[in-house]
Amino acid sequence: MTADHIRRLHAEWLETTAIPPGIDLRSHRIREAARARVAEWDFLRCPDYGNDIARQLLYSGRTFALLDEPPYRWVRKAVERLATYGKHPPGDPGLLAVCEANALKKSADVRIIVQAALLASDATPEAVAAAVGLAPPVVDAYATLFFDVLDRKNEPGYIQVAVEAALTRPFWEYDARNVNEVDKRLVLTGLNGTVADVMALARGSGRSLAN
Repeated sequence: MTADHIRRLHAEWLETTAIPPGIDLRSHRIREAARARVAEWDFLRCPDYGNDIARQLLYSGRTFALLDEPPYRWVRKAVERLATYGKHPPGDPGLLAVCEANALKKSADVRIIVQAALLASDATPEAVAAAVGLAPPVVDAYATLFFDVLDRKNEPGYIQVAVEAALTRPFWEYDARNVNEVDKRLVLTGLNGTVADVMALARGSGRSLAN
C-alpha cells in the first residue's frame, strides 16, 4: 500500500468512530484530534500498519467496503485470518498466503533476507519470491501487512524506521547495540543494491532460506 492508501484507510477508520452516548462533543473532539495525531504518527512510522489495522477492525467488529478494493485485499484476508485464529485454515489461497506470511514474520533468519530483498531497488513481490523460493502471494501479503516498503522508498524517514524494524530481534524492540552484523550487511546491501546482491550475500553468509 502507498502512504495515500494508508491515509484513506485511516481516515475511514476515524470517520466511522461513533460518539458514545453522554459524551461531551467538545471533549470528544479534543480526544479524537489527539488520537488522530497519534495515529498519523503511527502510520508514518509503522511498516506493519496493515496488520495493525486488521487487528483493530476485527476487535471493533467493523467492516469496510474499502477492503474490497485491490490495494487492501491482504488487510481483508488478515482480518479473516485473525477471526479464525487457532482453527485449521480453510482452503482459501489468500487466507493461506496470509497464514504463511505470518509464519514468515516469526522466522527471524528468513524474515531478514526477505526484508533486505524488499528494500532493493528492483524489488517486486514476484522477484523476491523467486529469489527466496516462496510463493509470490506470500511475499506480497508479507510486504503489505508487515513490511510495507515497496511503494514508499521515496520517504527516507519512513525507510529509516523500517530498517530499524528489520534489524530488530525481537521484531518490536530496536537497540543499535545488539544488531546482528550479518543482518546489518544484508539490509545495507538491500538499500544499496539489487535482490540478486542480497541473495548472494545471504548465501555467502551461510544463511538458510528454509523455515
